[in-house]
Amino acid sequence: MTRLLYYGRGGRILDTLLEEGCTQVDAVENADAVVVETYDNQSPDPIKRLSGTITLLREALDKIENSSTSQMIVITDHSSTNGNKREGIPTGAAIDGIHGFGTLTAEVLSRRASNLGISTKVFRIGSDRTNEAVSEIKSCLNGPYESHEYRVVTLGA
Repeated sequence: MTRLLYYGRGGRILDTLLEEGCTQVDAVENADAVVVETYDNQSPDPIKRLSGTITLLREALDKIENSSTSQMIVITDHSSTNGNKREGIPTGAAIDGIHGFGTLTAEVLSRRASNLGISTKVFRIGSDRTNEAVSEIKSCLNGPYESHEYRVVTLGA
């Protein structure tokens, strides 16, 4: 049974993980994994709008920096790649507004966890792929993982 320290607003992904046997804890010392689920709070203030992305991840990183946590999962959407791409460039960052800037920054900041020796996976999830994402996230939480590993998984691009 995986013990999660969760950052986010809750909802379907967290609820499903808890229903399927994970336990939510309130301190990093009690966690097997840290899960950060970013979200768009739709605030008209750009700084406040980033609280659902960059602020959440910074809080999580501050907690895990001196802990023995071995795994971090970051859950986000496609807003870091859904914006307009430069002409002739088929892949890469394509920020879709301030929320896209926040999710891209969260993806970049999550590499810090990997540099600390924490297995880190970022899940970019399309809204129609939540069930598949929960299955993938559970597999990551239960499966073998390598320290310093960093991987981005895109579902529903």
